[in-house]
Parts: sequence; C-alpha cells; structure tokens
Amino acid sequence: MLLFGTIATLRAKRFALAATYLGLSYAVYLGFRLCQPHTSNAAFLWAFSPVNVMVGLLAVTDPATSPKGFASQAAYAALVALLAVPGTLHGNPEAPVFALLVAAPQRHAVEWAVAKGMVPAPPMVGRARPRGGVP
Repeated sequence: MLLFGTIATLRAKRFALAATYLGLSYAVYLGFRLCQPHTSNAAFLWAFSPVNVMVGLLAVTDPATSPKGFASQAAYAALVALLAVPGTLHGNPEAPVFALLVAAPQRHAVEWAVAKGMVPAPPMVGRARPRGGVP
C-alpha cells in the first residue's frame, strides 16, 4: 500500500497533500501522547494503521475531490486529519474514512476560505519566490 500509494500520489502530483495529511495526523497523535504520558503507545499504531495510510495516500489525494492549490491542499489535509484523529483515539478505527466523508463536500468551502485569505497560506519552503516582488 505504501509503495503503490506513493507512486499514485507522485503521478497525480498530490504527494504534498498526502505528506501533509500523514504528517499532521502523526503530529496530533504525538501531541496526544506527550500530553497524556500515562497512556499506551497505541496512539502511534493509529497513525500508521492501514486505514489511515490508505486514506492518506489514496482517498485524500483523489484529483477529482481534492483542492487544486497548495494552500488549499494543506488546509484540506488539516481538516481531514483533525476530524479523523479524535475518532480513532476513541476506538473507532474507521474514523479516517468517516472524516473524509465529512470533509469531502467542504472542499469548495476550503478553497473559498483560502482564496479570501481567511486561512493563512503555508510558508513557501523550497519554492521559488515570485519575480518582481520583495526579495
């Protein structure tokens, strides 16, 4: 799943979206583990569960249902991750699928919010700056 999911996201030019989703979900699980050190390491198992990897590499990155711009993709990945993590922590292993079902219709709202500047754009790490602008 990791190999073919990575190949599919690279060919669809959506690897940044998959990496953002998986990275954010892992960061939220890590934060949960650090805030509640008496809990088991099961939170880390959710981050790399087959359902979460499948949703992150194949379902979230579907070109027909995911946003087009980089900032919109980052906001969409954050929305799906923040909807999925609480459900998995409460014992529902299918929570990433349900989070995707809730977030998918919100794709246009996410693109609109990013276009209006309501969601801050992520830093331009590794991307060229526009010409004629401030260096």
